Amino acid sequence: MQPKRFSWMIAVRLAGLLLVAGMLGTAAQAQFYGGTYTGNKKDAPIDVSTYPANIQRAYKSFKYTCSECHTLDRALRETDTPATAKHWVYLMQAKPAADFNDREAERIIEFLNYYHAHPPKDNW
Repeated sequence: MQPKRFSWMIAVRLAGLLLVAGMLGTAAQAQFYGGTYTGNKKDAPIDVSTYPANIQRAYKSFKYTCSECHTLDRALRETDTPATAKHWVYLMQAKPAADFNDREAERIIEFLNYYHAHPPKDNW
């Protein structure tokens, strides 16, 4: 076999492998970044009627933003301290599918911190 033909065959096969790997990676990425995370099946019921007005507004941001990709139950479990709340919210904001700005991120962090500082009596 001629060296140029052999090199061409290897290049074509490598390109095919990269294409397949890219498609698999895109499917896996869509599962975690595109709003189809299915690690949890139900949301924890949250009664915010007794919360301060600003926290009730922050809850709306939390509810609508975080439930785009996963359950609220998951978000509440992962953010039990102010440091973890900030970490996870900013990490989620950096995801390609995230559609919320810095102001909304701060509201979400505000809600999470209030929620964990004042846990409901029937909290899980």
